[in-house]
Amino acid sequence: MIKDRRLILGIAPVLFAVFPLVLWAQETLEKATFRIKYIAQDVVYIDAGRSAGLKEGQELLVEHTAVPAVQNSTVPLLQPPSGIVAHLQVISVAASSAVCEIKSSTEPVAVGDLVRFAPEAVKEQKEEVRLTGGRSYPQVITFTSGDPAVE
Repeated sequence: MIKDRRLILGIAPVLFAVFPLVLWAQETLEKATFRIKYIAQDVVYIDAGRSAGLKEGQELLVEHTAVPAVQNSTVPLLQPPSGIVAHLQVISVAASSAVCEIKSSTEPVAVGDLVRFAPEAVKEQKEEVRLTGGRSYPQVITFTSGDPAVE
């Protein structure tokens, strides 16, 4: 009985530390939006990178930004985004920017368009956080006899 209580008291701080991290990662990826900052032929540059959770090979979606609608009064109304207009694939990632290839598009993309994670990327990230607890650890490799790089 006492061992069970000690085990529960020992595990509780770990659960309280990991559980909010998992929830935070799920919410931030689903709500994260970025902007296209430059377009060159079949690639776009976006204003988010590794620090925002982007990885090479991830799929992203593009939506046009809200456009002011013309109205009789002096206050313009904002029309909602017109839906997904392009699919991107991340091909290169820096700390705060990324280069993406335009895989398909129904309309031309424009500077300032919204970019967000595809549902598949969010699902993969959720699974990764669930398995690792959201932490990454360095790996150390040691050799017991000789050095393979020298041999």
